[in-house]
Amino acid sequence: MQLSKMLAERGMTSGMVYATGILKGHEAARMVADFKAQETIHADHVRVITEAENWQPRPWPGE
Repeated sequence: MQLSKMLAERGMTSGMVYATGILKGHEAARMVADFKAQETIHADHVRVITEAENWQPRPWPGE
């Protein structure tokens, strides 16, 4: 069931809504931000590992 339908059935059509078992807006926003951060961390981790696997030492100057 969609959240909007569930709230409408209870007569909650405007204003701030807090209900047991329903996330507050700031909690949902925090969870989304955490999820996006994990995606970024994974992508950076893969990039670093790939660069390390393909690493070649550079010659010393004058060699």
